[in-house]
Amino acid sequence: MILALQIILYGVQCFAFGTAVYRRRINREGLQRHFVYYLGFVLLTEATANILRRGFDISNLPVYNFFTIFSFLFFFYWFYTHLRNTFVLWFSGGFIIMTVYNLTVANPLQEFLYLTLYSGSVLILIFVIAYFYSLLNAKESIHFHKIQAFWICTGLLIYYIGVLPLMALLRLSDFNPVHFQFAITILNIFQYALIAKGLLCSPKQ
Repeated sequence: MILALQIILYGVQCFAFGTAVYRRRINREGLQRHFVYYLGFVLLTEATANILRRGFDISNLPVYNFFTIFSFLFFFYWFYTHLRNTFVLWFSGGFIIMTVYNLTVANPLQEFLYLTLYSGSVLILIFVIAYFYSLLNAKESIHFHKIQAFWICTGLLIYYIGVLPLMALLRLSDFNPVHFQFAITILNIFQYALIAKGLLCSPKQ
């Protein structure tokens, strides 16, 4: 079951990347033009992690630790370009300080950077709420389902609302890691599917 879900996830990630490449010219003037690089990096990360674990029996934890930091910084920049609010910069600066501290107290080669994940996830949710609030307070009439960022933020909302309790449960000794892998794969499928949906919308909406 897990293997089938992972195959579906890789397929969705490839579809999202292919969508970003296909829509790159259309999105070249919009903020979503950067997703072609981000999604390409997602595929590179997954390939590297699988080669290390399955091909060489080496821990792929450092790969995912680096990806976690990169992913948060990418989305913080993306949210700043959308919201244009200095609070995003202040929170992002705090996240960088938290990450540097986490790197000093934990071994990123052998331990997952929980503090980085928790702080980054909370900030993503704050930024998503701020974005939705800006949509609700817009003076003009808005068709949410036609907005690229709406779908991307919805994907992030679903993923990170699920990730926070899952990571807390993972630290319990009696929590089954298989259940964690099942749930995180489902969340990722939703996240990348909604990102692809967003990239297919017109950037002019």
